Amino acid sequence: MKILQSERVKTRRYRPKPAFCDHDAVTCRPSVDEMGNFPKFLSQAFKEHASERGGILIIPPVKPPNTFGTHICKPVVCPLKQEYRKLAEGVYRSDMVPSGKRGVALDKIMAKGYLASLNKSGLGSFGPTDENWKGIFNLFDEVEKGKGLAPNKHIPEYLVDKNASLFESSKFEGNFYSLLERSYNRDVECKCPQLLIGPAQSYTGMHVENLNLANVIFLHDGKPKYWIIISARYRNRVFQLLKKLFPEDYKENEDGVKCDYFEWKVTHKSFFVLPQVLRTAEPPIPFHCIKQEEGQYVTTFSGVFHMVVNIGSNCTEAINVCLPEWEDYANLPECSFQEVVSVDQQQGAA
Repeated sequence: MKILQSERVKTRRYRPKPAFCDHDAVTCRPSVDEMGNFPKFLSQAFKEHASERGGILIIPPVKPPNTFGTHICKPVVCPLKQEYRKLAEGVYRSDMVPSGKRGVALDKIMAKGYLASLNKSGLGSFGPTDENWKGIFNLFDEVEKGKGLAPNKHIPEYLVDKNASLFESSKFEGNFYSLLERSYNRDVECKCPQLLIGPAQSYTGMHVENLNLANVIFLHDGKPKYWIIISARYRNRVFQLLKKLFPEDYKENEDGVKCDYFEWKVTHKSFFVLPQVLRTAEPPIPFHCIKQEEGQYVTTFSGVFHMVVNIGSNCTEAINVCLPEWEDYANLPECSFQEVVSVDQQQGAA
């Protein structure tokens, strides 16, 4: 395997306004042969980088073809409305709620040209912010007030986690089918990729993948995604910071044991904390920023916290991956909250 290259941008000092971070993650440029054995490549990348970095950018030697309209299952889907409330500078409480719109078949969305439709809604690209996070933070405040990208428009709606794939199984080696076929994936029922379709300003709150799995994401089409990724070694720092920022969500019973519901909210996109808050935390929480463009993969390693902002309309496809190395991160305290996925390594996901 060729040495994984690192493309860095010098870290700039924190400035309250504007605050931003550029792409500073490890960038991998695998050969055609390496992409032909994608699971092996990911395992090697995990061994080399997971201890210090939460994820990597992968630029394949050949861009997979767009296959819109093929190999898509046809569920009725409804985008989720993203609602968030500012609690402090750079700190937001985040919720995704049903938009109330009538469902549409997923293949109909693709056939109508989803990117054009999203852009016409008034939620297009950020423009100058395409190069970094500069200005994104202020725009979050403006959108919350009903201003910003599209005056008098509602907060963006994000189509997330819909089981479907835009890859054709027989035409491209470096796709998700090579991951699905592995026996260690079957043990935890990693059965289906998921599509995520969103306009500018759509985002995901800070979270960890279900079962602490690794995750592979491919950007099929559209504007870049920006990722903030925190290595699993700093997981406890994240919990301590969020406990301070959201004390009303952290409750203890009579024996002084914390409520499992808080841990569920911490790991399931309920909180959105911008990078400048991570930088100024005590102790600071190191993170890396990835700018993912069309035709590129991002891999987040097992057990890492991460969050995303879409700077324009895009369509990505994601799949959770059970690497053999995942077992080191699987033995975390089981949460009793009824909505949390429980882990049974023998039987798979409950």
